[in-house]
Amino acid sequence: MSKRKRYSVEFKKMIVQLYESGTSVTDLTSEYGIASATIYKWNDLYKKDNDTGVSKADLLKMQARITKLESENDILKKALTIFAKSKPQRLAVSY
Repeated sequence: MSKRKRYSVEFKKMIVQLYESGTSVTDLTSEYGIASATIYKWNDLYKKDNDTGVSKADLLKMQARITKLESENDILKKALTIFAKSKPQRLAVSY
């Protein structure tokens, strides 16, 4: 069983930049030993959208962050309702 090689995000972006600057997939495949399908997949994931300037990878990160923040917000709302229901007892202070 062969172990899959993991590439850093910086390396993937570099390959995408080389591809977008005109280096052929064949050249990238032979020079770096990466499958052509992988290069096309990375290009789809990391190239910036012309209209928004955001890559698909950035969009996926933002969506994950929004989901996490919404979850945290829901937890805080529930905690607030729990604490609002239990009124603290006031201590009698005598002077």
